[in-house]
Amino acid sequence: MSYPQSANDPQGTEALREALRDAQRRLAYFERFGTLIQDQMAGVVERATQISEENERERNLMSDEVSRLRAEAESLRRQADYQRSQAEATISRANQDAAALLRQVHDATRSLVETMVARLESLQREVTSGSLAASEVSGRSGGAVSAPAPPPSPVPTPYESRSSGLSNGIYGSMAVPPPPPVPPSFSIPSSPVPEPSQSSAASTTTTSRTRLVVHPVMSYEELIRFQQSLRDQPGVEHVEISAISDERCEMVVSHEAGTSLETSLQQVSGRSLRITGRSSDVIEVEVAQSDSVGR
Repeated sequence: MSYPQSANDPQGTEALREALRDAQRRLAYFERFGTLIQDQMAGVVERATQISEENERERNLMSDEVSRLRAEAESLRRQADYQRSQAEATISRANQDAAALLRQVHDATRSLVETMVARLESLQREVTSGSLAASEVSGRSGGAVSAPAPPPSPVPTPYESRSSGLSNGIYGSMAVPPPPPVPPSFSIPSSPVPEPSQSSAASTTTTSRTRLVVHPVMSYEELIRFQQSLRDQPGVEHVEISAISDERCEMVVSHEAGTSLETSLQQVSGRSLRITGRSSDVIEVEVAQSDSVGR
C-alpha cells in the first residue's frame, strides 16, 4: 500500500486514517482470538508431550520384554542342551548294558549247550554200553529173552539248528540220545478184559441231547431263572447255555430219552412259552414279550 508524501493532502490524511482503522481492526481481531489460539497451542503441546512420554514408556517396556524373552530363550536353549546330553548319556549306558547282557546270555547259552552236549554224549555212551551188555546177556540165555532193538540213529532237533546259528555251527552235531533199551520181554498170559455191564451200557444210551433256541433274548437274571427252572423238571439232567446273540439264546439240554422236552418247557414256572419249531434235535421257543428284555 502506498501512502501520499504530503501531510497537507486531505486524501492522504484520509488514507492514513483508513489504514489506522484497518490496523486497529486487525489488532482487535488478534486480541480477541489470540488467547484461544494460545490455549489450543498449549493443549497441543501438552498432548504431544504426553504422547511422547507414553511412547517412551512403551519403548522401555518393549525393550525390557525383549530382554526377558531373550534371557528365557537362552535358558531354554541351555536346558535343551543339558537334556540332550543326558539323553545321549542314558542311551549310551543302555546300549552298553544291552551289549553286556547279550554277551552274558551268549556265554551262558554256549556254556549250557556245551554242558548238554557233554551230557548227551555221556548218556549215549552209557546207553550203548548198556545195549551191548543186554546183548551179551541175551546171547548167554540161549534166546529165552528177546534182544533189544538197536538204538536209532541220532536225529537232529530244532534246538540244534537254533544253537548252531548262535555258536557258528560248532554245535550242529548235537543229537537226541537213543531211547533206553527195551527190557527183556517174557510171555505172561494176559488177563481177559472185563466187558462193561449191561446197566452201564444202557445208561449211556438213554440220555439225549436237544438244542433249545429261545427267542428273544432275556436278561441275565431271567435267563438263569429259566435255566434253573428247566433243570428242575423231571427227566432233565443238565441245561447248559451254549450261545447268546442279539436275537436269541441257545441252550443244550441233556434229558432222558423218554422225556418229552415240550411238556417240560410248558411246565416251566412263571413263563409263557410258545413252541415255534421242532426237529429231531432242535426245539425253537418264543417267550412272551412281558417276560423278555432287550426289545
